[in-house]
Amino acid sequence: KAIVFYNKALSLRPNHAEGYYNMGIALKEQGKLEKAIEAYNKALALKTDYAEAYNNKGNALKDQGELDEAIEAYRKALEVKPGYAEAHYNVGNVLRIQGKLDEAIKAYRRAIAIKPDYAKAYESLSFAKLQTSEWKQGLDLRKWRWKTKKVQKSYLRHFKAPLWDGKTKIHNKTLLIWGEQGPGDMIIWASCLTYFASIHSNLILECHPKLVNLFRLSFPEIKIRPERKNLEEVTEDFDIQVPMETLFGYACKSNFLIEEQQQYLFPDEERVLFWRKKLETLSSGPFIGISWKSPVMNLKRAKNYADLLSWRHILEHSDATFINLQSVNFDTDIAFFNKSFGCNIINFEELDLFNKLEDVAALSQALDQVVSIPTAAVHISTAVGTDTIIPTWKYSSWNNPLFNSRGPNIKFLYKETEEPWDRVMQQASKSLVSG
Repeated sequence: KAIVFYNKALSLRPNHAEGYYNMGIALKEQGKLEKAIEAYNKALALKTDYAEAYNNKGNALKDQGELDEAIEAYRKALEVKPGYAEAHYNVGNVLRIQGKLDEAIKAYRRAIAIKPDYAKAYESLSFAKLQTSEWKQGLDLRKWRWKTKKVQKSYLRHFKAPLWDGKTKIHNKTLLIWGEQGPGDMIIWASCLTYFASIHSNLILECHPKLVNLFRLSFPEIKIRPERKNLEEVTEDFDIQVPMETLFGYACKSNFLIEEQQQYLFPDEERVLFWRKKLETLSSGPFIGISWKSPVMNLKRAKNYADLLSWRHILEHSDATFINLQSVNFDTDIAFFNKSFGCNIINFEELDLFNKLEDVAALSQALDQVVSIPTAAVHISTAVGTDTIIPTWKYSSWNNPLFNSRGPNIKFLYKETEEPWDRVMQQASKSLVSG
């Protein structure tokens, strides 16, 4: 609808640069990147010093994967407007994608020097730092996530109880640990719960409802309950509180989690046995679980996921039986895999892979191996101790001590930014167990 009105406006004022600029924004929101760039170019033809148009053109080029061209557009914006904090920030984002972390950090610092309260720049700086030897500084900078609009809107909670600093002795007080981000992130951060339960006796964990059963099985010493963030009034039956990511950061900085990670999620043993028997009715194995995309797919996330064709290196293994761990929107992809590679991916229709995570954990433990890009499925498989291969983009925001899967049997395979997925998928194929 917005585009319809912009077209009407431009039919009345064809030399209106702002109209083309606004058109570009709407087209980019639709994912029509080529048309968005055309609109920005028309705006720039009419207004050659239009810094914002150069900046937004850079964003569209970045989403296209034209990274050098994106930086050139941002730098033209900065020639026009040297104090343009957003353009410095965007330069940093592209440099980080390219793996030029030191240069990215400098760009973020320039943005922050211009705009000292620039929360998004601090947050991106934290991700860059997390991928360097200064990762502990990255953890400290994560406090800026609470100043970003997205996190404030989706995850921020307010309590009368004070925030725990990770150092002050709790003694007989009750600590509330509250979940933030998605279920997959909470699964990663749950790897530190046993440690804190061993030194503090009164812990309450509020988490996503679909994690409650799995966490109750795994952490019987902790009171587990669904998060209550949407209630207008909550009785505070605790003395102090801490977000789950912050608590995990405390564990990382204490070096507790630098040591080899043991299994920390424990599904019901009877359900594990049930799935093992179910698998044995299919074949003699080996049984390999696969997951290839997130339930939430968009342009920004696309770089993290291997293209479907590159999965042929794995799925053409004729001696393996592949089990679907993809939680949603998998029917079309499975049909493509079956037709293209002659494989048979088994999906257990009776299992709700999106909501029944305690049973996903039981199935994962029953498997011989899992191959998956970073999703909740892979975080579960590593946490229950299953041998897991993770092909991943090296410079992803998720590829750092804070967001990597945890577990005893993980093999990460790293893809460079400009590199196709084939090499790491071929490596994954060579690491598959044999029948």
